[in-house]
Amino acid sequence: MKKWLLYSVIFLSACQNSSDNAQENKLKKAAIPEDPQVAVFEQTLAKHPDSTDLRAQFVQYLDSTAQYNKALEQSKILLSTDS
Repeated sequence: MKKWLLYSVIFLSACQNSSDNAQENKLKKAAIPEDPQVAVFEQTLAKHPDSTDLRAQFVQYLDSTAQYNKALEQSKILLSTDS
């Protein structure tokens, strides 16, 4: 019985995941751009914000890489500048 208790205490203490480490990892991942092509599009759009063709290409790229939230944001911007 004592061995079982000892093993369970060791097991439970070894399996605890620090939430601080998980949050730090999320912040690091958020700081690093996931896709270098997205960074290139964003830099180019910062230089030429009125380029509807470039923004449309960016929307198509985001859609093809399944980044739908960003694609919707860019589509809204595209529609507001095109109207």
